[in-house]
Amino acid sequence: MDQNEMTKDERRKMKLQLRREAKERMQQDYTKQESGKKMLLYGAVALVLLGGIGLFMALPKPEPVNYATGNIVFPLNNIHWHATPEIYVCGEKVPVPDVLPGKHLGSGLLHTHEDKLIHVEGTVSGPAQITLGAFMSSIGMKFSETQLLDKSNGDSCSNGEAGKVGVSVNGNPNNEFGNYVVRDGDRIEMRFG
Repeated sequence: MDQNEMTKDERRKMKLQLRREAKERMQQDYTKQESGKKMLLYGAVALVLLGGIGLFMALPKPEPVNYATGNIVFPLNNIHWHATPEIYVCGEKVPVPDVLPGKHLGSGLLHTHEDKLIHVEGTVSGPAQITLGAFMSSIGMKFSETQLLDKSNGDSCSNGEAGKVGVSVNGNPNNEFGNYVVRDGDRIEMRFG
């Protein structure tokens, strides 16, 4: 049908119809674009999540520490143990830090008083809570397999000889260092030299 043969009303309806169709096509195009953007966004989020999970899974896992606990069975309830620490650096005895009377230095579970003993007081859920390393850390003294206070393996003493960290428990050499689980009545000697 020719436009000249159409009535004014028919031409108006045809224009409206063409506009509706054009508007519909534009909405469909817009929906396709938005759908594509959403898919792209979801894909990117999924990639980031998978990458993060993959990275986490690839991280090295810490080796579990196998504490030599002897015949100690955990948890331990309401214990009150004492052990005697002795520290020597290049042959000189270094005292455990001074504590005011009636006070303690360290944590509630693992600390020292003015008697300078290691005190283990309370409930212990696992061996890591009462290690020699945990005690030394709680009183602010550096101690590990390679360091005692301000001396590290290989540092020289005043005699010129290179020193090394060592531990003995009740007179016997011990190679657990900071992982040693403190027991009631222990005499623990930490030395550098």
